[in-house]
Amino acid sequence: MKTIKMTIRGLVITANLRDTPTATAIWDTLPFDAVASTWSEEVYFPTPVALDREAKASAAVDPGKIVFWPDGDSFAIGFGRSPINQSGECRG
Repeated sequence: MKTIKMTIRGLVITANLRDTPTATAIWDTLPFDAVASTWSEEVYFPTPVALDREAKASAAVDPGKIVFWPDGDSFAIGFGRSPINQSGECRG
């Protein structure tokens, strides 16, 4: 399993990449810098990766999970509500 490290204002976050085409594409572009933005209760970081959502990927995610958001070519970390949430779920 490949592990990545993100440093955000001195806070170091590590994440294990799943064995997927999206994770491989992200791994192949590392390292890169990004500026974080927020959208309601979500933080996202643009990536140099542009991919469609994988067939088995879900838009609903567990809060706190780091996911790839193909609509914005970004990493996203959902913590709560966003304008596209449905029934209290996190969506990325």
